[in-house]
Amino acid sequence: MSADDTLPIWKTVVASNVSGAFARFVCHPLDTCKARLQASSSTAVTTMYENVWHVLRQTWRQEGLAGFYRGIGVSLVGSAPATCLYLTSYEQSKDWLAQLGPFATYPTLCHLTAGLLAEALSSVLWVPLDVTQE
Repeated sequence: MSADDTLPIWKTVVASNVSGAFARFVCHPLDTCKARLQASSSTAVTTMYENVWHVLRQTWRQEGLAGFYRGIGVSLVGSAPATCLYLTSYEQSKDWLAQLGPFATYPTLCHLTAGLLAEALSSVLWVPLDVTQE
C-alpha cells in the first residue's frame, strides 16, 4: 500500500455515510418485516402474521411501498453514522497499520487487524445505543 492509495479523511467520511444510508435504504424493508413479525408474535394471543412472506404480502396490500419504509428517518440517523464510524476507522487503522513492520509485509494481516480495530471501536460506541433502541 502506498501513500497514493489513501483517500483524504473527508472523502472517506462522505463515502461511508452515503454507503451507510444506501445500505439502510435497501435493508429497511426487511427490518420492518422483522419488527412487525416480532411485535405480532410477542403481544397477541394469536399472531397477526404467519411468516415473513405473509408480512410482506399484508404490508404491500394494506400500505403499499410506503409501509416498508415507515420509520426510515430514525433508522438513518443511527445506521449511517454507525457505518461511517466503522468504515472510516477501518480505513484509518489500515493506513496506520500499513506503515508498521509486519503489517506492511503481510497485507492480509493488516486488513484483518484493521477490521478488528474498527469493529471494536464501533461496538464500544454503538452496541449500547442499539440495545437501548431494541
